[in-house]
Amino acid sequence: MHERFTFRVWHKEKKHMYENVAIGVGESKIGYKLSGKKRYMWEDTTRIEVMQCTGYKDSNGKLIFDGDIVKFGKRGNQLYTVKWDDYRFLFAKKGNKRLQDKFAQWKSVGYVEIVGNIFEDPELV
Repeated sequence: MHERFTFRVWHKEKKHMYENVAIGVGESKIGYKLSGKKRYMWEDTTRIEVMQCTGYKDSNGKLIFDGDIVKFGKRGNQLYTVKWDDYRFLFAKKGNKRLQDKFAQWKSVGYVEIVGNIFEDPELV
């Protein structure tokens, strides 16, 4: 399966990130199935956050997801949050509400590192 269709789930009450899950959608619930399990776990949509993979990897080979916090350049001190915007992924710079398309400049940036995500590292946002 293409990495772009890889998902993870943040469980708000358990404060736990479930990686590489299959997703099912119901009327008012979302189901997620952990790797190797046969049954979906159905949760109320207010209890979990689903994040989709961008299809890109950082410079360390780690897949980048919606909600990840990244820095550009080895000396870069500017942090960006990956956000889904209608039909594409964009970046929000800390302290700036304007979204930027850094994927368009991906090769010229040279170095991108995931430093956390908005759920496990909210202090970075």
